[in-house]
Amino acid sequence: MKEKTVRLLMILFVIIITACAEYSDKAMDRGLNLGGEKLITNFPVKKMNNEQRVALVIGNADYQGVLAKLSNTVNDSRAMKDILKQRGFDVVYVEDGTKKEIKKSLNIFYKKISTGGVGLLYFSGHGLELDGKNYLVPVDADIKEKSDTEYEAVCINKVTDRLKNIGNRLNIVILDACRNDPFSRAVGTGGLAKMEPIGLFVSYATGAGSVSSDGKAGGHGLFTKYLIENINKPMGLQNVFQKTREEVYEASNHKQFPAIYNQIVKGDFYFTPPSSIGKNEEVKVEKEKLIIKEEKPKIEKDKSIEEKPKVKNNNHWNSKIFNGQRSYSQNSENTVKDNYTNLIWTKNADIKKSWSDAVKYCKSLSLDNYTNWDLPTKKELQYLTDTSKFAPVIDTKYFNVPRDITHHWTKTTFEADNSKAFGINFLAGGYDNFDKSEESYVFCVSRP
Repeated sequence: MKEKTVRLLMILFVIIITACAEYSDKAMDRGLNLGGEKLITNFPVKKMNNEQRVALVIGNADYQGVLAKLSNTVNDSRAMKDILKQRGFDVVYVEDGTKKEIKKSLNIFYKKISTGGVGLLYFSGHGLELDGKNYLVPVDADIKEKSDTEYEAVCINKVTDRLKNIGNRLNIVILDACRNDPFSRAVGTGGLAKMEPIGLFVSYATGAGSVSSDGKAGGHGLFTKYLIENINKPMGLQNVFQKTREEVYEASNHKQFPAIYNQIVKGDFYFTPPSSIGKNEEVKVEKEKLIIKEEKPKIEKDKSIEEKPKVKNNNHWNSKIFNGQRSYSQNSENTVKDNYTNLIWTKNADIKKSWSDAVKYCKSLSLDNYTNWDLPTKKELQYLTDTSKFAPVIDTKYFNVPRDITHHWTKTTFEADNSKAFGINFLAGGYDNFDKSEESYVFCVSRP
C-alpha cells in the first residue's frame, strides 16, 4: 500500500513539473513577466522569430528632367538591403527603377507577403505630394507640370491600401523621400502629406510637409544612417524609430524631425530579437514608450547656428511667399526692398568670393546708409527664388544675377559637414551644400 502511494506521489510530482515548464514556455512567448522585465508583445516570440520576412527596397538617384539627381539614395538603399538580409528578410531590390520596374517589383512583393508574415517597403528617392496623396517618383518620370505626377509616378496611398487588404500580420513602410519640390515657387520646399493607414507602421525621414537632408556626398542620409544603427539593437519597432528620431533631430541641429505613424493592430516586431530569449531564461528588454502626439520637443535652439530675419507678421508673409506671391520695390539704384519681409537686398550679385570672404564682405558693406549687412540665411535666400520663372529663377526686373551655373552663398552651414554651406544656383534653381573654399556669387541682406 505504501509503495503504491509513493509511486502515485512521484507520478503526480512529474506531471506538475512538466505542466509548470510548459506554462513557463508559453508565458515567455506571450510576454508574461517571469521574474525579469516584461517582453511587451501580444504576438508569440517564437512565432515572431520564425515568421516570413519580406522587404522591397528601392533606391532612386539618377533622375532626368526637372528633378535633381540625388547623392546618397543608392548608398542608403544598398545599406538597407544588406542589413535587412542579415535580419532574415527576403529582399526584392530595385536601383534607379523606372515606373514599369517599380510596379513589377511591387507585384512580386505583394505575392510574397500574401502567404503571411511581415512586409517592409523602403523607398529612398524623390517623393511628391499632390492633392493630399503621396507619390514615389521613378527615374524615368516625365513630369513637366505638377499635375503630371499622378500619371508619371506611383501613388503610395494605393500601395498602402493594397497592403491593408493582403492580410499578412504586419506591414512597415519607410519613406526617405521628403526632398525638395521643384514645382514649389520657392526653392528648398516640399515634403509628403501625413499618412495613417490602419494596421501599418509608417515612418518618414522628416515630418509631413518638411524636407530632409540627403547627407554628405558619398555617405548616407541622416535618417537612414541612424535607422540602420538602431535596427542592429534589440529594441521593439516603435523604439527603433523613436531612437532614430531623437538622434536625427540632434544631429541636424533640430532641423529634421522624422515622423512616426504607428497604426499597428497585430503585435510588435523586432528586427533584432533580444538574445536572452530562450527556455527558462529571463527576458530583459527596453520597455516600449507610448507616443501620444506627433509634436516636436520644445527645445531652445542655439541662435548662433542660424540667424533669422526679425520681421513682423512672419506667418502672414511666409504663406504669401510660398504660395507664389512676390512684391519688390526699387529702394535705390543699388538696393531692393522685399515688401513682404521688409528685407533690403543688394541689387547686384556678380562678384565671386569664398564663403568666409563672402561673410566678411557683407559684414563690412556700407550701402544706402545701411550698416547691418550680412550674408543671407538659407531661408532668406529661398525667398528670392521664383520657379515660375526660368533662367534665371528670380525677378530680373529688380535683381541682376550672372547667367551661369555658379551658386550664390548663404551663411547656413551644412549640419553634416561644417566645411560646406548651402547655396542656390539662380540660373536653373538648383541647390546643394558646397565646399566653402569655392568662389561663388554673393547677395547681401540688411534686416530691419
